[in-house]
Amino acid sequence: MFITEKLFGSRRTDEEDGTANGFFIQTQLLPLLIQLQKETRGRRFREIQAPLQEALTALLAFQSEEWPPKKQNQSSDDKRQIDEDAIEVSTTATDVSEVSEASVEEEPSSVKSVEQSAPDDDLQTKEPMHESVIAVCEALMSVVTHPSRTPTVCELALDGITRLVNKGYVSGRAGSSRDEASEQSLLHRILESVTKCNEMTATVVQAAVLSTLRAILTSPKCGVHENALLMVLRTTFHVYLVVTDDANKEMARETLQDILRVAFTRMEEFDQKYQGWKSEQHVDPVSKDEVVEADGVTSQSKATELVSGQEEKEGALPDSAAFPSQYHSDCYALFRILCKMSSKELPADTADEPDRARLLFVSSQTQTDPLALNSKILALECILVALESHCGPAFCQSDRFGHLVQHYLCVSLLKNCVSHHTQIAFVSQKIFVVLIHKFRGQLKEEIAVFLSNVFLRVLDSPNMSFKQKAVVLESLRGLCGNPFLLTQIFLHYDCDFDAPNLYKDIVHSLTKLGGKATASTPPVNKKEAEQEFELSLAGMEVLVTILKAFLQALGLNVDGEEDADDLAGGKIREMLNLNVKLDSQNNNSSNGHKQTSDESVASSDMPSQPAFPKAAKAVETETSAEGAGRIVDAFETKRKAEQNFEIGAVKFNLSLKNGLLFFIENNFVELDARAIARFFLVNRDKLDKTQMGEALGREPDAAFVKEEGIDPDKGGPGFWLRILHHYVDAQEFTGLMFDDAIRSFLSGFRLPGEAQKIDRIMEKFAERFTAQNPEIFPSADTAFILAFSVIMLNTDLHNPSIKPEKRMTADSFVKNNRGIGENGSDLPEDFLKGIFERIKDRPFSLKEDDLARERAGIQTPRQIFDASAFFDGSALFGAADTEEKKRERFKQERDEMMAATQKLIRQRPATSEKSSLDASKLTDSIPPGDVIKPMFDVTWGPMIGILSQVLECTDDERMVSVCLHGFQYAVKLASPNHMSLTRDTFVSSLAKFTFLGSIKEMKQKNVESIRTLLEIAISDGEHLGDSWGSVLRCISQLARLRLSASGLDSDESFLIEKDKFKPSPTAPKMGGFFRSSSSRSQQFKIDSARETEEMNGRAVLESIQEVLIDKVFSSTVNLSARSLAHFISQLITVSSTEIDRSSHRSIAGVESLSGTTAISDASRRGKGDGPSIFSLQRLVDVADYNMDVRPRLVWTQIWELMADYFAQNACHSNAMVSVFAIDSLKQLSFKFLDKPELSEFNFQRLFLNPFLVVMENKNSREDIRDLVLQCVDNIIRTKACNLRSGWKVIFSILTCSANDPSEKIETLGIAILQRLLDEHLDDVFRVEGGTDASQENADLTITEKRNRNVHTEDFVNLCKTSLSFVIKEEFDLPRPVGLSMRALCHTAIYADLLAARRVLPPETSIQFDNEAGHGFTYSGLSQKEASEMVLWRPIFDGLAKGVQILARGDEGGVGCLIARSSLLAIRAILLRHHEIFTASQLSVILDQTIIPCFEAAVENDKSHVSRIISESPTVSNVDFVETPLPPPPPVDDPKLSLFEEMTSQKRKLGPAELMLEASFTDLRHGGDGDLRYAYELAKRDDVASIENSVQPFPDSWIATTAVFALGLLTDITSLILTEMSASDIEKIWPIIAQVYKLWFIGKQSPQRWHPCEALVRISCQEIGRLSERILDKGESKIWMSLLSSIYYDLLKESRTSQVNGHRDLLTRKEAVVARPVMPRLAGQLSSSVGSEIETVYGIGEIVELRQNETDKDLEILVITLQWNATLFFTRERNEDSNDRESLGTEQAPPMAYYEATVPFLKVRCIGAFCLNQSILSTLPFLIPKSTDRELVSSLLQGVLESRNVAADLSADENIATAFQESLVSDWGDGVAMPDVESAARESLHHGSAVFFLAQEAVAAKAAVQLLSMLYVCPGIENGWSKPDFAEPFLLEFFQDTMKKFLDSEYSQGHLVDPNAWRYAGERSGKPALYCTYFVPVIKELLKMVNDMSMEQLERHKQIYYTTLCKLIRVRSEDIRFLVQGIFETKIAPMIGATL
Repeated sequence: MFITEKLFGSRRTDEEDGTANGFFIQTQLLPLLIQLQKETRGRRFREIQAPLQEALTALLAFQSEEWPPKKQNQSSDDKRQIDEDAIEVSTTATDVSEVSEASVEEEPSSVKSVEQSAPDDDLQTKEPMHESVIAVCEALMSVVTHPSRTPTVCELALDGITRLVNKGYVSGRAGSSRDEASEQSLLHRILESVTKCNEMTATVVQAAVLSTLRAILTSPKCGVHENALLMVLRTTFHVYLVVTDDANKEMARETLQDILRVAFTRMEEFDQKYQGWKSEQHVDPVSKDEVVEADGVTSQSKATELVSGQEEKEGALPDSAAFPSQYHSDCYALFRILCKMSSKELPADTADEPDRARLLFVSSQTQTDPLALNSKILALECILVALESHCGPAFCQSDRFGHLVQHYLCVSLLKNCVSHHTQIAFVSQKIFVVLIHKFRGQLKEEIAVFLSNVFLRVLDSPNMSFKQKAVVLESLRGLCGNPFLLTQIFLHYDCDFDAPNLYKDIVHSLTKLGGKATASTPPVNKKEAEQEFELSLAGMEVLVTILKAFLQALGLNVDGEEDADDLAGGKIREMLNLNVKLDSQNNNSSNGHKQTSDESVASSDMPSQPAFPKAAKAVETETSAEGAGRIVDAFETKRKAEQNFEIGAVKFNLSLKNGLLFFIENNFVELDARAIARFFLVNRDKLDKTQMGEALGREPDAAFVKEEGIDPDKGGPGFWLRILHHYVDAQEFTGLMFDDAIRSFLSGFRLPGEAQKIDRIMEKFAERFTAQNPEIFPSADTAFILAFSVIMLNTDLHNPSIKPEKRMTADSFVKNNRGIGENGSDLPEDFLKGIFERIKDRPFSLKEDDLARERAGIQTPRQIFDASAFFDGSALFGAADTEEKKRERFKQERDEMMAATQKLIRQRPATSEKSSLDASKLTDSIPPGDVIKPMFDVTWGPMIGILSQVLECTDDERMVSVCLHGFQYAVKLASPNHMSLTRDTFVSSLAKFTFLGSIKEMKQKNVESIRTLLEIAISDGEHLGDSWGSVLRCISQLARLRLSASGLDSDESFLIEKDKFKPSPTAPKMGGFFRSSSSRSQQFKIDSARETEEMNGRAVLESIQEVLIDKVFSSTVNLSARSLAHFISQLITVSSTEIDRSSHRSIAGVESLSGTTAISDASRRGKGDGPSIFSLQRLVDVADYNMDVRPRLVWTQIWELMADYFAQNACHSNAMVSVFAIDSLKQLSFKFLDKPELSEFNFQRLFLNPFLVVMENKNSREDIRDLVLQCVDNIIRTKACNLRSGWKVIFSILTCSANDPSEKIETLGIAILQRLLDEHLDDVFRVEGGTDASQENADLTITEKRNRNVHTEDFVNLCKTSLSFVIKEEFDLPRPVGLSMRALCHTAIYADLLAARRVLPPETSIQFDNEAGHGFTYSGLSQKEASEMVLWRPIFDGLAKGVQILARGDEGGVGCLIARSSLLAIRAILLRHHEIFTASQLSVILDQTIIPCFEAAVENDKSHVSRIISESPTVSNVDFVETPLPPPPPVDDPKLSLFEEMTSQKRKLGPAELMLEASFTDLRHGGDGDLRYAYELAKRDDVASIENSVQPFPDSWIATTAVFALGLLTDITSLILTEMSASDIEKIWPIIAQVYKLWFIGKQSPQRWHPCEALVRISCQEIGRLSERILDKGESKIWMSLLSSIYYDLLKESRTSQVNGHRDLLTRKEAVVARPVMPRLAGQLSSSVGSEIETVYGIGEIVELRQNETDKDLEILVITLQWNATLFFTRERNEDSNDRESLGTEQAPPMAYYEATVPFLKVRCIGAFCLNQSILSTLPFLIPKSTDRELVSSLLQGVLESRNVAADLSADENIATAFQESLVSDWGDGVAMPDVESAARESLHHGSAVFFLAQEAVAAKAAVQLLSMLYVCPGIENGWSKPDFAEPFLLEFFQDTMKKFLDSEYSQGHLVDPNAWRYAGERSGKPALYCTYFVPVIKELLKMVNDMSMEQLERHKQIYYTTLCKLIRVRSEDIRFLVQGIFETKIAPMIGATL
């Protein structure tokens, strides 16, 4: 009492005491001891009262002391902090670590020690304890160990100990084998005292015990090791097992967790420090648990020996010195005891009685000791927690711990994994999964055995219970749900040649289990059926879990709930109450590097021989990518080898030799007997055992290779026997019982049926068995005989054909084997009876036969006795209980599993640490995502098979959900891995289950399939690729069903073409495709199909919302460009099937039932059976969705896919489809064109291109083309401001309209084009600045250059578009020419634009070859000039082509109206804008465009006009030729302005356009070409003026257009050239002059061509008109020279051609005279058009090849002769062109010589005549102004030569005869040749004189006029006297002409009608006499005489006077009158006479 009062009376605060020690003692410890004193009063506690009092006294002294003692270098603040830390001692692992580190810092000596030596594992436990603390502990121990202790006393005492420990007052070690004193230490005794309290059952005591033990274990100053630790563990286990209070049970569980956590955490922390110390000390880290001993021997071998030696000793602990630290030995002891506790057999597990087996299938929980059961479960859970949460590198990478796991834990797991206690099996298997994660390297073989021999065998076995399979499934769920573990299994096993394919086997086992849900075998009862279904569902869920794990490894999200695929798993766990009692954290991260084995462990029944060729294994450290690729390559090699092995196995089954040869060729085995024997042994479970038996039993001398001299081991004779010997020698029979050896031997093959073969095989077996077991049989003969006897016994006991009463007994078996021992002795009877009993219980049977019988479910009796029957006696006969047999099979299978597994574990070979570490590092470094593709590739086939099978056969919602998730995940996997085949297969299979497109009733699973397919499309559309086709087909069918169910009409009803859906009058009323049958059954099918489809429609309408379908298409905005392209291409494909009316087929593409499609179609006929446009509408929607969200560049690529399809549908035969397609294009185009296009792109062109495709398609409908044009018109009206590159397409579309067969389309096209030019021209050609030269030539940016080039290209295209309305294709019906004329007006608009510089030249390169290419221009120009002509050339080229068109006008018969109008356009452009062209440019325009088109036009005119020749040069027969146009009025002419005002144009007309419009108006109204009166003509409403001037030859270009063409050149020369410089004239005039010459003379090369009379007259007319217009402007020496030169040149050429013609006539005539009867001439016939050919009618040219209409084998050659006649010649088509063919026929007369020459001479004469007439008209303008003597002389010379040649030809008799013969031939008179010749001289009207006298006369007149003008010119100019020059010529000409005239008049004048003299020279019809034709010449001479001066007359009066006197008597009154005048005015004054 005194002490107590003193204590409580003198209590001090912490501040007063100044120490934490005193405060703790006062406030916590002293009150507790005082209370304990109170509780222990009495006698029974007197032994402990004294210790308690001593403890109190010691505490009083202790409270004033400072504890722990203050260090000298520690400040007060540090002390206070340490005191606070001492008060707040934490029990967590982190706090323990912190306290440990703080303690180390407090001990400098310890730190120094650590730096110098290895770290101490228990440093703080060495701290001393205070004496008072020891006294208190002793007192408290005496209390808890007192026999009379009460729960309250124990609780107080234990609480005191706990407080002391928590405050760090208690320190020391307990149970350490390294410190012998620790066995008797205070701490050890405290633990023993505390554990003794465990005997009390009070709840508070149990709780106090747990708290104390927990405090001691977690204290850093208390080292509890080995035995002490195990003691604490047992105590905690005991409390957990016996306690009934839930709180204490939970505390016990937490204590166990702390035991494990503290032990393993301290070991891992120490190991980390230890490894760091070794690295700092440069210690070679041979092994993490290797300690170097003093004697230099490592502890590795020592530890292994210690552990191995103590394995069998119960309770023995390993020497702690063998471990790096005490912590390692603690963990080793702790883990080993847990393994042993978990491996203890339960009574129910060890029972062998039938009752025990029955418990497996009922409820064994009540039959098993609950404490033993709970102890095992708790031990397994502790192991699980330790492995999952606390085992790090120190544990996992240690060989000793690996040995512990292998030899203790694996044995325990083997016993527990197949336990019938579900909790034991479940936890055991979870532990195994953790082992896979952390020990996959060290336990590679064990893991393989466990998975294949335990897990998968349990799943596959029919003998295992529902619970066992369920537990395995849950374990596999955890394994397969971890991507890292799953991929590591694949890498370690499936990619290893020496390992089984574990991953593949897991998947196959799960697929087999899942397939049991569809098994046809009925279940025994409802419960069993439910269990089977749950297992199947769970198996399917695990399969889906694998797919989810793959997705996680790839970083792909898995949609849906987390437990959506764990429904069956959750139910199974609930049914079996599967949970883990201890809380643990799933730590799936890899804790360091693992070790693995490089060597495989052979099976217990076979040696270690690989089944496949080995590949080189990686031993170098690689990067993850390289490693993954290398391992995957190894996997592919292995898989290929497996495939080849399967092929070889099939071949081996069919043929022993062929199969073995295949294995040899593919390097599976060498051609060696030993190797083949080992190959058979290794692969005995894979090869056909019958064939193996045949191979082993072959004849001794049989050979494999037929060649001689081959070694037996290499295939020679005896090869098969060598294989047998090697095969048997490879067997291991040591220690086996004789019958077991036979069983093992015969399990590898099937004995052959021949006795000799069996004899050889068993003889070798007996030899081998005797050699390995010499103590059993003295000789091999005994073994051989007994082996045969055993086989016979097996057959006798188990052959169904032997009755039971006749079977062998044990006694008979012993009797049969008497005397077979050595020297005739008997074998032991017990030995033989043992064999008998074992054979009776277990017959010899092959595994394959057992499995076959098991699958069949019955025992098939043998009908034939043969050797194969030896293995068919394993079944029991008679009725047997099914459950009993199942129990029996389970027991047998479980024993086999355990035995095989244990044997494998025992036979585990030593592994190479380094190779294991390297292999583990390699696999660990590979991310799981890198190997997902090969993993999925190898198993997707079985997966889709089972998913499809289950989904098809089941209607369970959970199963359907799991299967659909599987499909969804599989698609997610296949898509990003580019496994297109896999993806397509899954998607198409899922689409098939939707039942869309087939007449099958939909169930909920089908609706869910639809929903899943749509979800896949929405979420995984990015990677669907071609699989979009299946999805979109389903959507199409879905939409159709929804529309039908909603009661709305389908697309088909609207789009059906009524004219194509007319029921046949003979068709039955039922309609549809079944019109030919009206049977009831057929009608029933139709009604059923309609009803089914309606039901399906209602189902989808209710379940599938429209928004889900819409989302598929709206989500395309999230697709990449490539994925969107796939989507669109597939949507187009589906839409095509809809429009083609083939969309009603099933999704698979075929009808599922006969007539299904027909029925479906028939059911729809009520609403129409037209095409459907659902997908086409959706295509429009997709385009609309993506148009604005996609970059234009990307969108263009996508649009290319759509564009072709829209264009295709726009040309569809169904008008509604076409209209919808066009309308869709229109809407999309309007939206697309809302945004302006940048100049650098051409997106608009690509977008609008479908319109062009429709226009270009010849099969498109007219109304569709009309609609296209209307769309284009709307685009131009509304979007012209945004159009850029789209103009190109619009121009092309309008171009197509120009050549459209429909006049309506053409009219609409030109109207649109006209509106564009009138209203939107500024939108096409935007003015971007000034147009002056400085700005044009300024430096431009790249963009500006590009824009200018674009404008240039657009301008050229626009020009070509307008010209396309001019240059059109030929159509059957005539087309209005007015459209072409309107298009020609456009060319003038374009010219005005160019002249106004609205369009500038391009900045691109130019070219001269490709007319359709960019930059096409004229050659021969400078770069600048050529660039400018890029814009002009298409205009001129187009107009030039128009000039050659021969189409006539449809009003008034105006011929070649387009040609004339084109000429007018060229005329308007050149005359109005010639100033913008340089001389070079104008010259190339003429030379390369205009003049060539003129030449081509005249040369191609083969009309009758080209053959018309006048009867006389003086009278023209070609007066129908048009007259030339007068010059146009100036631009500012007022009348032209009036014309412009009255036009309907909304804009001001340009100069060229105004002139052309006026010209066309004049042309339409028959004007004279004077444009000043176009205003008046335009006001007229009639065309009467045209009707009166109908062209007689409207198809002749010469007659209608030639004069305008040459007149254009005249206008250009007179109006343009005359204003140019001399140098410019020299460039252009030769080009123009050449045309005049060509039309006058013709050409000789490259092809000879002669102009007709009309061209000659036009040429002469235009030359004269040109001369008059030029010379009328004033004196121009250059033009006078040029005109004189052209006249002279023409005269000269004319004379030459006439001379040549005369010569040719003579030559031909001579030929005819030499050959009186002209034979048929043959010519070289060529087949090429344009080639020259010689015929009997002269030389001609092939112009055409025609096909004979009546005979296709003949062809007609059209030949144009030189004299413009046409010849037709027929020949066979197959004739060689080089064959010489006759161009005449026997009936056709030969051509006369005159027929080729006379027309030519006539035309040449007419040409000379007309030319001289032109000279006559020009002389008044030329001669008076000419001062060039040379010029006048040359002109005079030409005229005189023309006169002379005419005189010569006129007098030539040959010509006269030819002319007359030609005339007679034309008339057909048949006049004889002599008569013709005489008549020729008498002809005065039709002979040659008519022509040549006219030429001579006009030439003479021209000469006279020329000389007269010179003669009367006064003075001398430039040193030249014109009179003096002319006088000699005049006198000579006067005398000669007068003499001829007078002679002719005298001799022939009487032949002339007197009236003819009156009109001589004015008209034709006069006689061809000199006196008549020369009257005008005489008159001209007389006028000259009259104009002479008196002086001139006086000089030669004698000549003049005499001649004048003679002329007085001539018959011509005109001449006499002139003579009279001369006499009166000249002669009379001269002679002085007066008249």
